[in-house]
Amino acid sequence: AWQLAKEQRRPVLSHGDMYFGEPSVIVVAPAVSSYVEHQDPSLGGYVLLVLPLDELFKEFTDALEDVSETLYVLDNQGLFLYHNDPQFILNDRLHSLTSDVPLDNIEAAMKDQRSGFAVYKNHKRSNYLSFSPVVHAGWSLAMGGDYSEIRSEISRISYSNIIVIAVGLLLGLLLLYIVVHRVDRHIEILRETEERISRGDNKPFPQIQSSSEIGLLSKWMGSMVNQLRDQHKNLEIIVEERTTELVRTNEELEQTVDELNHSNDTLLHTRENLEIRVEERTQELKNSHLYIRNIIDSIPSLIIAIDTGGRITQVNFEAEKYFGHAEKRVIGESFTQYIPYLQDYKDEILGHIAQEQTWESVKYEVEIGNKKNYLDIGIFPLVTHEVIGGVIRLDDITKEVVLEDSLRQSQKLEGIGQIAGGVAHDFNNMLAGILGGAELLQNHVAHDQEAQEYISMILDSADHAAVLTRKLLSFSHRGVRSSEKIDINHTIDGAMSLLERSLDKSIELLKYQDSENLIILADPTENFNLLLNLGINAAQAMMQGGTLSFKTFMVELDGDYCLNSTFNIIPGKYVEIRVKDTGTGIKKEIQKQIFEPFFTTKDKGGGTGLGLAAVYATVLRYKGEILLISEENIGSEFIIHFPMTFKENEESEVLTDITYEHHQGCILVVDDERVIRASTKSMLEDLGYDVLLAEDGRRGLEIFKENQETIVLVILDMIMPVMNGTQCFKAIKEISPETPIFMASGFAKEEDIKELLSQGLFGFLQKPYKMNDLSSMVSRAIDKSNNS
Repeated sequence: AWQLAKEQRRPVLSHGDMYFGEPSVIVVAPAVSSYVEHQDPSLGGYVLLVLPLDELFKEFTDALEDVSETLYVLDNQGLFLYHNDPQFILNDRLHSLTSDVPLDNIEAAMKDQRSGFAVYKNHKRSNYLSFSPVVHAGWSLAMGGDYSEIRSEISRISYSNIIVIAVGLLLGLLLLYIVVHRVDRHIEILRETEERISRGDNKPFPQIQSSSEIGLLSKWMGSMVNQLRDQHKNLEIIVEERTTELVRTNEELEQTVDELNHSNDTLLHTRENLEIRVEERTQELKNSHLYIRNIIDSIPSLIIAIDTGGRITQVNFEAEKYFGHAEKRVIGESFTQYIPYLQDYKDEILGHIAQEQTWESVKYEVEIGNKKNYLDIGIFPLVTHEVIGGVIRLDDITKEVVLEDSLRQSQKLEGIGQIAGGVAHDFNNMLAGILGGAELLQNHVAHDQEAQEYISMILDSADHAAVLTRKLLSFSHRGVRSSEKIDINHTIDGAMSLLERSLDKSIELLKYQDSENLIILADPTENFNLLLNLGINAAQAMMQGGTLSFKTFMVELDGDYCLNSTFNIIPGKYVEIRVKDTGTGIKKEIQKQIFEPFFTTKDKGGGTGLGLAAVYATVLRYKGEILLISEENIGSEFIIHFPMTFKENEESEVLTDITYEHHQGCILVVDDERVIRASTKSMLEDLGYDVLLAEDGRRGLEIFKENQETIVLVILDMIMPVMNGTQCFKAIKEISPETPIFMASGFAKEEDIKELLSQGLFGFLQKPYKMNDLSSMVSRAIDKSNNS
């Protein structure tokens, strides 16, 4: 049956056999997995429906309880599927009932799915059999019984006829001579009738019209034949009704099989649709869960889901790393077991969750491993139709808090630096007037010794003030300086040599270097002052003596380190300088202030507070980093990182002192400070030059246009109202590119000066300047212009 179902792709009924321990038949139906238009169905397997025979034909058994006839159901192999006697089922075929040849023919007709009615003999007893096919099942339904019951009345009549004939013969012998012809005719009629009856002919019985015994016998036999015919008709009606019932039953069975097949197909289709939908929904849920899980795992915060009792139900990847355990190991544990610093707030957290209240704590301070940390904490209830738990979000913002403090410190220093730059600018302008006036006065009172001494005091004080403003400019990142390739070990040697001669002998100086040629690109003087300031600062913390050490290393700072640094540094190789002392150390509460200008812990008059500020500014200027490690009564260590370089130095033009040089020509001086204009004019006139003055760039440009044929040099201030020095420089260069121009200013950005130098600026003179500085710069500019 399975092979046929496979080949023909239709439901097939199997032969009767013992299945699962009882006589049964099996319906084998293909299980089609999908239906697509213009495509053969996809065969996914087979469905087997087991039909026990006793349940299948239970209605036959009930219907035939009071009927003497026997009902048979045979499969297409001739085996009994149903029989009144259960021992025949699946054990015998139809021909086992008798060896009569006609029964073999009947069995063959039933196997060929034909219908009919037949009589056969079994142990010399005649039986009848009416049969009809059950087409879709390949079975035959038959009803049989004792044919003698049909012929009983005929046989009784036949026996009666024999007796009557015998009596008639005896009477005939007596009356032969009278009625021989008449009797012979009637007997012939009776004989023929008897033969017809013997053959089963049920045609109407011919009546003998006679009042004789033969006539009476004829009437009796006619009556008997009519009764037999009626009984036969009744039997035929019964057989027809039974046959009709069997056909109806067969049709109902076929309809049931069709309905089963249809229901099976519908069930298969429904199940396939359900399976597809379930699979799609399951995949959707998996994808949704995976998507949500990936989102949760991508969150850098610690996410811990808990139930209403505080037991962990889920954690994200960041929390797994924090706990050091996989998720499955922490599920079911109390969240305070892994976050002990929340133990005191457990009841409060669970209370907020139970009351469906969101709770957040920003910058929550906790102690973790004897170290102060800062956390942002959020509690969010999880609610469906009732509270099922909550989510704890933890963000360690310790690094952000530290960076925020550092940023505030940097911004504070930057602001102070801008103020310091502005102060230095104004102070330099005033100093320029003081120095210029003092030098001019010194030239005019050369014969007065006492006046010379006073003037020298003024000049010395102005020089010291100029040094102070240079420190301020250094802190504020202003001013023009040289950049050279220097070996930091050599600079340390020079600084230590000077410190050895100036520091107390109770301080021991040590040096360590792990490699040669630690080259950086910087201003040699600035770096020398940086090391000297750190050394002097350390010595002042060791009043009772101690050890001051300088150590150098070559290190490589990676991306993670630079990203976490509060300084603007990039990954690469750096020179590391460590300056360590064994002094009193720096109190923790003032460590953030030590790099501020004018901040000092010394008594009044003990220092300006610009030493470490200048160090800090130098480090920033050369894209470096400075760190402090200090502990009271143990000592302090400054760690500095400068980027290493392998490029050749691009030197700027540097002004050196020379003797006064006198020239002739007209010089235009453009400066917004009246004192500067007056002192510069006097110094230039003492050197033999004619001088034109302008108070801003626009006026200077007008004067230049009017006198460009006679002007041999222009001196510009950088910062002026109306039109600044840069704008004026560019405007003059458009008019007369060959006219030499140099800048003189209290401060200027190095990158601005380099840009102007590339556009034809001769040089830069830092205010305050002395007469020899001015004389040298002017003469060099004029000489260069004349030679070109």
